[in-house]
Amino acid sequence: MTCEGVYQIPNTKHQTRDEFDFLRIHQYSTTKTITTAVSLRITVNLFYLRNAEADEFSVMRR
Repeated sequence: MTCEGVYQIPNTKHQTRDEFDFLRIHQYSTTKTITTAVSLRITVNLFYLRNAEADEFSVMRR
């Protein structure tokens, strides 16, 4: 007895194109969000580091 009509087992072989596209798009957007967040964090850290270095130099010059 198969339960294909009632419940579709999440198997890549039997997955419909729409499901596959949805999953791929969702995965891509999640990855993009994470990448953006990480790169933003790095940019902010670099900004603070540069400011800290600039402050040290200005203190040394005085």
